Amino acid sequence: MTRLFTRRPEFRVSVSGLARTTALLALAFFFCLPAGADAQLDIDTKVGLGLSTFWVNGAGPTREDVSQLGAGFDGQQPGIGGRARFALGENHEHIAVVNMDYYFLRGRERIPFPSANLLVNHERDIFAAALGYQYEFIDFNRIARAYAGVEFRASTLINEDYRFALVSATDRDTLTGGGSKGKGDVWRMGPALRLGVIGQFEDEFYVDVSLAYSGINMFGLEESRGPLFTHEDFTAGAKETVVGTILFSITVMYQL
Repeated sequence: MTRLFTRRPEFRVSVSGLARTTALLALAFFFCLPAGADAQLDIDTKVGLGLSTFWVNGAGPTREDVSQLGAGFDGQQPGIGGRARFALGENHEHIAVVNMDYYFLRGRERIPFPSANLLVNHERDIFAAALGYQYEFIDFNRIARAYAGVEFRASTLINEDYRFALVSATDRDTLTGGGSKGKGDVWRMGPALRLGVIGQFEDEFYVDVSLAYSGINMFGLEESRGPLFTHEDFTAGAKETVVGTILFSITVMYQL
């Protein structure tokens, strides 16, 4: 039974999807810079790594249990993220940002039967890249600064894995099992609004805490494909709709 629910992590990214993503983000970058930024020579640059979480907002098939024909991705899903901030302007209040996140979505369910249990494991990874603009609107005596911003995010959904096992009531013996790779990799794009605070705790080190709301698939919808995250066996008659997500991140930044 253990082998049915254990797989070696794969980090594959759709090359064609990222090619389109890179081109669109490069174009969007120029709209993220404030007017007159090219004349500024004093650029404050910070880079960092941290933790991210991905949470689907509202009810829908993404959060519903597999037994209800959903994806099973309920609650906070963990991830890791990289950040780069390029602060411009007289007080470094205008910031161009580059964000990258990798999320690990995991859904597990036990469906009981009179003499056995059905164990279901559904996994999906997301690689997301974003370009954006932020404005620091409150300065707390230079100890910390609050900011608001907008991003254009491109996400590639990869590494879907769906496995099930019918086991005895005691979970000791596997009666049968199987699995599939689902609907395959796909990419989507959408905007995000972000609020955050960045503060200094050492000479060149900062901590950045932020919360964002994003429509992960506002652009690139395919109604015939069915809901974005559900398995292919559960998509009959259903259409893909925009999935709202709440994104949290806490990042340790280093000033270059």
